[in-house]
Amino acid sequence: MRIAITADLHLTTQQDHPERFAALQDILRQCGRLDVNRLIIAGDLFDQTQQNYADFEQAYVEARPEGLPVTVIPGNHDPELTSGALAVDGLEVLSEPAVRHAGEDFDLLFVPYKAGTSMGEHLPPFQTQLKPGRWGLISHGDWAVGLRAPDSNEPGIYMPLTRADLEAHNPAVALLGHIHAPQDGPPVYYPGSPCPLDINETGLRRFLILDTESLTVTPQRVDSPRLYFNETVVMLPVEDEPAYLRADLERRVQDWDLPEGWEDRVQQRLRVIGYASDRSAVETVAREALADFAFYGDGPDLSDLNHAVDSDRIHIARQVRDWVEALEWPAGEPEPTLEDITFEALRVIWGN
Repeated sequence: MRIAITADLHLTTQQDHPERFAALQDILRQCGRLDVNRLIIAGDLFDQTQQNYADFEQAYVEARPEGLPVTVIPGNHDPELTSGALAVDGLEVLSEPAVRHAGEDFDLLFVPYKAGTSMGEHLPPFQTQLKPGRWGLISHGDWAVGLRAPDSNEPGIYMPLTRADLEAHNPAVALLGHIHAPQDGPPVYYPGSPCPLDINETGLRRFLILDTESLTVTPQRVDSPRLYFNETVVMLPVEDEPAYLRADLERRVQDWDLPEGWEDRVQQRLRVIGYASDRSAVETVAREALADFAFYGDGPDLSDLNHAVDSDRIHIARQVRDWVEALEWPAGEPEPTLEDITFEALRVIWGN
């Protein structure tokens, strides 16, 4: 079987956030084109428990392929969601832990969010029903081992899953909601939010497809009508500052890997830090290089871009840049980036 998984849509109303409904409808339609056998929404379908679900019901009916089963579990934003709230065909809400078959030799254990508990404490009652290595966990909470940026909107730990839980119960995969940034295992995967909620949720959006025979998990791009990118450029007082900045921004845009024609979906926040001999030229080049995209805010943020005029310090800064670029440096958290190292070196050089 082919199982599609998404989470964290945080639907409100069509009037307030039509882009979130559009992302949901795209996932539903893709399920039909991709021969998906079931769609799972792993929590936070809604931004909060509501009294009126008419907008969701209309969007669901318009886009759901005929016969596609949809299973939803509550998340920490919609913990009171029940099946009785949604008057549509083909959809079940599992408010309590439950097992569902997903093929001849594979099961899915659904564990909805319960405040004040861990995922692990919900697993033992099902241990005899689940064949080691031939079942998948669907839940909503924190992978305690995974690395992620702190979420200022949701501080603390939500229904954690630990490595000891996985070792004790041996699921083939754990497919979780709650973390809005995509994260890939194995065995723990987060699809991430299919439409960004704020500027910190950057990049192309996706959902996941689990093949229960091969036990592979593959991403599928969501046709999201809104995309955010958040870039910080460390500026150096090089000989040709405009060319240096333009080349850096062009490389970053290329790394976004935008499909053709998606430029008008993007809102991007650009922060330029460091040192430059011509701050005015930096702003001009930044606006020109990113003219195809809307800025998040009024334009590039130059509040931490300092004016460099000391020729000796400029010479030292250029040498340091070459040294840093030559470093064999591990990528990813918790290590600082090369840009972080360069910026701190520049602050030392200029004494601030």
